[in-house]
Amino acid sequence: MVGCTTRRELAAVRLSGALAAERVERPEQVLELDLVDRRGDPLAAARRVGLQRAIAVPMCLAGEIVGVLVIHMSAPRTLERSEIRVLQTLANQAVIAIENAAAYEQTKQLATTDAMTGVANHRELETYLERELQRARKTKEPLALIMCDVDHFKQINDTVGHPAGDAVLRHLTRQILVPAVRPKDLVARYGGDEFVLVLRGADSRAALAVAERVRRTVAGQAVLLDGKAVSNLSLSLGIAVFPRDGDSREALVQAADQALYVAKRTGRNRVVRSEAAAGDTQLAS
Repeated sequence: MVGCTTRRELAAVRLSGALAAERVERPEQVLELDLVDRRGDPLAAARRVGLQRAIAVPMCLAGEIVGVLVIHMSAPRTLERSEIRVLQTLANQAVIAIENAAAYEQTKQLATTDAMTGVANHRELETYLERELQRARKTKEPLALIMCDVDHFKQINDTVGHPAGDAVLRHLTRQILVPAVRPKDLVARYGGDEFVLVLRGADSRAALAVAERVRRTVAGQAVLLDGKAVSNLSLSLGIAVFPRDGDSREALVQAADQALYVAKRTGRNRVVRSEAAAGDTQLAS
């Protein structure tokens, strides 16, 4: 049996492994086959790296085949029964490990994701922001925080119902907020109809451009709820930038929240930048 160390060997293992795996049909089946193509000729890619035979062992869960463990051999020989039992044990252990890993990822996803919208939850926001602030201090880069919420959201819940309000928030996150940022940035639900965008390496000008784009997109779109268009949606947004507006997670969030408050107080459907260092705020729209 051999392990692959080069790209050529890895490609050969993948090809021959796929051929072996597709022939396994029953959970109790252990398949031993020479590496030949469908015409019976030696599989060139496998032979070039010294592989001549493959053993395919089903990986089963609750009586169903969920995968196949494929072992390659450079010198064909018939496996002893004890060797087959070892391979079956390895296949079973692999299934358990995969199942545990999937369960862990699901638990992790539930712990860090807002169930309704699918974006990061408040807990994940705090963890991410703390980590990114540490990185920003080391790299001397800015970090922008945009806090936003839906204007008059209570009226939506009161007039068309909470399920419709939930649909508005899902539309906002999936169709507008998430597409507005880069993969390295974060969109999180802060609470209720309030959301936070964390922009790595973004200064005040870059954050303003993102916030204005989001605001205009929301104002220019109609959301369909049960076939009816809700076209009077708008967002208010507040911006704070590290290190100018705050050098800690708490200070930065407070600065963005204060800027959002000013946006609400001065007419809504606007972006306000926090200018804590200069002692005032600037209306951006």
